[in-house]
Amino acid sequence: MSSSNIIEFNNIDFSYDHINFLFQNLSLKIKENTFLALLGKNGSGKSTLIKLLFNIEHYSNGEIKVLDRSIIKDAYEVYKNMSLVLQNPDDQIVSDIVELEVAFTLENYGYSSEYMNSRIDEVLELVGLINKRKEKISLLSGGEKQRLCIASSLVLNPKILVLDEPTSMLDKENRSAVIDLLKGIHSKGTTIIIVTHHINEIEYCDDVLFIESGGIKFFGCREDFIFNLITNDNFTDLDLPINFQLAYELYKNKNVIISDDIFDYKKVCSILCKYL
Repeated sequence: MSSSNIIEFNNIDFSYDHINFLFQNLSLKIKENTFLALLGKNGSGKSTLIKLLFNIEHYSNGEIKVLDRSIIKDAYEVYKNMSLVLQNPDDQIVSDIVELEVAFTLENYGYSSEYMNSRIDEVLELVGLINKRKEKISLLSGGEKQRLCIASSLVLNPKILVLDEPTSMLDKENRSAVIDLLKGIHSKGTTIIIVTHHINEIEYCDDVLFIESGGIKFFGCREDFIFNLITNDNFTDLDLPINFQLAYELYKNKNVIISDDIFDYKKVCSILCKYL
């Protein structure tokens, strides 16, 4: 494995009907220990990209490597080091008690009861659910269920955590709690890929990958993506939050760039008022 690349898509071809290709000759390298936001409109291919990464869908040509291992030939080792959290927790949860849900993966890998008990405590403590260990999952809130799924995904100490729109079904408070949790996980060295339609969530990311119609429209650092959003018309079809809309209009009409303070609504409005 390259010292900087943890995931590699090499010349990937994929089609759902074997006629019309969603991806053709797609190549992509994701750096180790990055916090990557994967953006795109519905139908753009971002969810398919994740399904290919986890071998849920199968490409017709090319190769995907994780930790310099083929996801086909070395699936056991790959998926021991990479976990997926789905958008809807109810689609992922398989048990009825919190501790049993976290234990499920450990049991599949044959860990001892002593280690399992210790590890369950560790991940539940991490996600703030240690006091819910014996509780029925049906009694958890939506935010707690999502944090439980994250705990289950962390139980094997994966090097990569992929989350498919983990905050889309949550209110603002629970969304912030999940993002704060992911920031803490990332700070400990885990590579994180988050599929999101909340553009403001890129505030916490290092890099942005924007997919459109099966192609890579942008892949680079967050700062460059923000600059592109507010200084050109390439992304006008996106559903931009108000702070980005204001920054775009301010640049378009006054040639003023707001980038450093783009996520601070008050500062954006304050700068805007100077030019009204």
